[in-house]
Amino acid sequence: MAESLEHVVPDLVLEKLDSLLAQGIGLEKRLDVGSELKLLRATLSTIQDLVLVAEGQPTQKTEGSELGIWLYDITQAMDSMPSLLDELQLEVLGRKAAQRTRPGSIKREVRSLFSRSNLLASTISHIKEVRMKLEKIASQKPNFNSTVYAKRVVDMHVRPRHVDMYVKPRKRGMAQFSIGATDIIGRDQEKKNIIQLLMHSGDGENVSVLPIVGVGGIGKTTLVRWVYDDVQIATHFQKRMWVYASESFNITKIIKEMIYSATGEKCGNLTLDQLQTLLRRILDGKRFLLILDDVWNRDREKWLKLRALLMGGGHGSKIVVTTRKIGVGPIMGTIQTYVLSPLPPEESWSLFLKHACVERVEGESSNLMEFGYQVVEKCGGIPIQVRMSGNLMYSAKETEDWTSMRDNGIWSSEHLPALKLSYEKLPSHLKPCFTFCSIFPKNSEIRSDDLVQLWIMHDLIKPISNQGGKEMEDIGEEYIKELYERSFFQDFEKREHGACFRIRMHDLVHDLAASLAQQENIMLTFAAKNISRKIRHVSFSDEDWSGHEQKVLNFLGKLTDVQTILFPVDGVGLNNESIVNTCIERFKSMQVLDLSDSRFEALPESITSLKNLRFLSLKRNDRIMKLPDSISRLKNLRALMLGGCSELSNLPKDMELMINLRHLEITTKEEALPALNSFKSLRYLGVVGCVNLKSLFLGRETFTALGTLFIHRCPSLVSLPCGVRHLSALKILRIDDCGTLDLLDGDDDNVPGLKSLKLLVIVKLPRLTTLPKWILQAAASPFNTLSCIVIEACPNFRGLPQEVLQKLDSYPKFKIEDCPKSIVSTQMHMLVTKKKRNQPPNVSEVCPCAEQ
Repeated sequence: MAESLEHVVPDLVLEKLDSLLAQGIGLEKRLDVGSELKLLRATLSTIQDLVLVAEGQPTQKTEGSELGIWLYDITQAMDSMPSLLDELQLEVLGRKAAQRTRPGSIKREVRSLFSRSNLLASTISHIKEVRMKLEKIASQKPNFNSTVYAKRVVDMHVRPRHVDMYVKPRKRGMAQFSIGATDIIGRDQEKKNIIQLLMHSGDGENVSVLPIVGVGGIGKTTLVRWVYDDVQIATHFQKRMWVYASESFNITKIIKEMIYSATGEKCGNLTLDQLQTLLRRILDGKRFLLILDDVWNRDREKWLKLRALLMGGGHGSKIVVTTRKIGVGPIMGTIQTYVLSPLPPEESWSLFLKHACVERVEGESSNLMEFGYQVVEKCGGIPIQVRMSGNLMYSAKETEDWTSMRDNGIWSSEHLPALKLSYEKLPSHLKPCFTFCSIFPKNSEIRSDDLVQLWIMHDLIKPISNQGGKEMEDIGEEYIKELYERSFFQDFEKREHGACFRIRMHDLVHDLAASLAQQENIMLTFAAKNISRKIRHVSFSDEDWSGHEQKVLNFLGKLTDVQTILFPVDGVGLNNESIVNTCIERFKSMQVLDLSDSRFEALPESITSLKNLRFLSLKRNDRIMKLPDSISRLKNLRALMLGGCSELSNLPKDMELMINLRHLEITTKEEALPALNSFKSLRYLGVVGCVNLKSLFLGRETFTALGTLFIHRCPSLVSLPCGVRHLSALKILRIDDCGTLDLLDGDDDNVPGLKSLKLLVIVKLPRLTTLPKWILQAAASPFNTLSCIVIEACPNFRGLPQEVLQKLDSYPKFKIEDCPKSIVSTQMHMLVTKKKRNQPPNVSEVCPCAEQ
């Protein structure tokens, strides 16, 4: 069961319930909706109090214990409550809309009201059923320890109930979000030793293998990455490749990753023979460096098959193998195994101080310093433990918190206890966000926007009432940064031309998340056995699906209440429509259905039976030509991803019925994008790869909440709609590879401009000469919010006007690249000269972006 009790009664359920009660419902009195909701609210309050008592019990809260079973029964009964309240909220909105119906539509609306009355009666009946079940479970509470029970009851009446406040990420500077020499302590000599071994070619082997062995969390991958990025290594080797080998040691997957790392090209459809031929051609005669990270394989035959493909490399080629298993070295190595030792006490203390805040620790009493020494000693020289302990100390507010952590019994009873303790000390809103990450494969690169969208879909992000209406996407990004600061994420990497970034989880941290979420999340492989029926979030990590479709159907047949189906491996999706049909038929509570990279031709009409569906992705399906019009009935849908559906000929009718849609990505063969009206809830609009698109429509009164507009690879697009200039909430505007687009079309001095714009990216616009007034007005405003401007590969760009350049001293990032050299050099010289007097930003710094 979940380790945390805070979410047994989710805050979001209470918020939705309170919102409905505050609206006065306005529904049919004969169904007594208001009374039923008040009874439900009272029942949930009772359960909350009981759960608070349960938190103080000395009894183990494990799955098999009496208390564990009781808590699990509550969470199971609560499962359907969010979707039931969503249905009720939609009914409220539907009835309000009916009151504004045109006179000519009365008959149709009367029929609709009768239909909705039946649906409403069914919803209320289900809510009542859940409430009664919860009342029964509450009455069957375990026998709590009487002393603890009495104390907790008194505490709840005397003291206000504890509520975790939103924790803002610590501002240590964005330089922290990358790996460099300043982030690694105590490994300088090891780095020099390994570089010397790699540069030396006197062992008589054409391709030599260096195994590096160390316990989990000791820093093998971090050290080798530091070596891999060293200038000497980068210039010495003609090809460098980095591959995560994993426990499976799948040769086909490893070859694909090698080719991708060496060339940047994906080759998902090639056979093994074709892959081997291509790899030999890439490496033929070239001195290469290959990192095989996290190898568990002790099957010598597997290694010899892979090794045979690599012998054609140039003399002096090297393979570095990182592993936790000492037995891997003799099987794979030709150079003596390099054993990575724990950090010495001095380096451990330096690393601890760096994460715990040097000024604070050294400024405290000697008693507090002694506590720190004792905690570092308990870490055993394992860097990941030291970092997490330092982060815990940084978060601690009082000396007593340090003492409590030092004396926690977990240090003597758990492997790598700092990880578990760090999880326990997380704010309650971050715990479910962290455990949900176990749905991604180990060592996978996770896009921040993908992760945040999934958190939003499952109500894991809490709106912040005192943050001026901050969007959930912004809050989600801050969650990620906070988890990074606490060492739950690593390799925080920014990419160009966007607003998101990429992260990874250390494999030990992933193991922790998976162990905490084992009753809810599963990363399925075709070798999986003993699947729990309680699983709610499923992702598939295998790459080769040939011949395994029936096995997948058998897996799905064992599950009953799946809410997420995910295909997180790039280029791997479903080709089998029967699996899609099975998912739709079996899992009526589905909220997330990610069918990215699938290749079926039609989406079943039955998709509309998933009335709780919030996220639907068909990205990169290059065979689907049409979507059923009935998809517009999915009123709970918040994200519809159709990017890369290159054969899609038209969008569904009545899309305006999707009143909760926040995220829309479109690829279409049409010449004109259909009028998208009434999308007042939309936050993200991506128009991607529309080769024939000549125009699109964005009404002035719609898209009032749109925060991101991304137009990519639309070579026939002639002009932007006037409505773009009225997007007062727009924060990110990216226009990329639109060869015929003229941004100046219909310029208007009276347009107030994009007053909320933060990031402007313009790439490959050959007709661009200068920025239009509706952008310049925002840039030149004394209240401008722009933090980054990128103009790239625009051959006719004449530069920015003087009045805009005068304002650029407040911009932290500015980039002009692959434009006329005279313009670039002149404008950049002006900026540098001007900003040297005003503590300028680093104008050569690339803005924080991500490839789309």
